[in-house]
Amino acid sequence: MNWEQFVETYYRSIFNYCQQYLANYAEAQDVTQDVFLKCYQKRDSLRDAAAERSWVYSVARNACADKRRWYKRFATMLTGLEVEGSDLPGTGLSLTLRKLILDLPTRQREIFILRHFHDFSTADVAALMGITPGTVKTQLKRAVDKLKLQLQEPTQVPSKASYRES
Repeated sequence: MNWEQFVETYYRSIFNYCQQYLANYAEAQDVTQDVFLKCYQKRDSLRDAAAERSWVYSVARNACADKRRWYKRFATMLTGLEVEGSDLPGTGLSLTLRKLILDLPTRQREIFILRHFHDFSTADVAALMGITPGTVKTQLKRAVDKLKLQLQEPTQVPSKASYRES
């Protein structure tokens, strides 16, 4: 596959992955560009064409993780910046569900996103992350259970007593 075909094949799905991972449209665009730059620079190191999809997602995963680490290091500088829901067009997810997914532990979040939004098989996720298929299944179940539990929690409605003046 030539470079143009490679980019055409993977650009949209890698961008969506980065957007879901980072929850920021502009950052996802930047990281996606970085991913394809790295892939272009390292394209000769890919020996097995069958592993191409896992390889490009691995590059994306590492780039997103690097960006997240950067955010954590500079969190105090970024405190005032909020990501608006409008920064994430076309994801089809409610803001609540998107936030709950982002609040999952890193490994569970990555597995959940790869399985449910990018249609990776359990074996593909395991190979990409360097873990066993059993671990993928366990982490995925835990993620789904956490999401279900949090989605079922009733929203706190203030009681009438809290409206009374003292």
